[in-house]
Amino acid sequence: MGTVKFCILGRAGAGKTMFIRRLLPHLCKTGVKVATLKLSGSPMALNYPATDAASLANAGAERSVVVSSDGMMIFPALQVPSIDQAVEIAARGCDILLIEGRRLEGVPVIEVVRAGLPVLDDSEVWLSYSLKPTHREHEVADEESAAEEILKRVALERSQTLAT
Repeated sequence: MGTVKFCILGRAGAGKTMFIRRLLPHLCKTGVKVATLKLSGSPMALNYPATDAASLANAGAERSVVVSSDGMMIFPALQVPSIDQAVEIAARGCDILLIEGRRLEGVPVIEVVRAGLPVLDDSEVWLSYSLKPTHREHEVADEESAAEEILKRVALERSQTLAT
């Protein structure tokens, strides 16, 4: 069975990393293995312990990966030259991969919305997470509900894979 991937997108400062940190315990308590991958366009200090990658790894992810314009950080540390390879490494041995910061072709998007102001068109978003309603068809206001929707999607994708 392959890893089911989700892109977590939203405005800068919308709370994407916080959403993932709060989502992880809800997913992990079900026994699924979850990895995170942060694709960052900003330079970062690779050994700085307060980075988002360190924060996500400490929140319970099996593996946490950050790719930026000047390097890559994986907990545990590795060197990988491409995003495709980073996705492959981050997903290895995991049931779910949460990818923060960049849209990847064919991967469902979860938009984190701050103050009810979405960035993406409804047609681009599989699930919307917002504490203030955006009135989207697929919207949740808490991490537990988001985890339930993600787990339903994982079960659906796995059942479709088994059927083929």
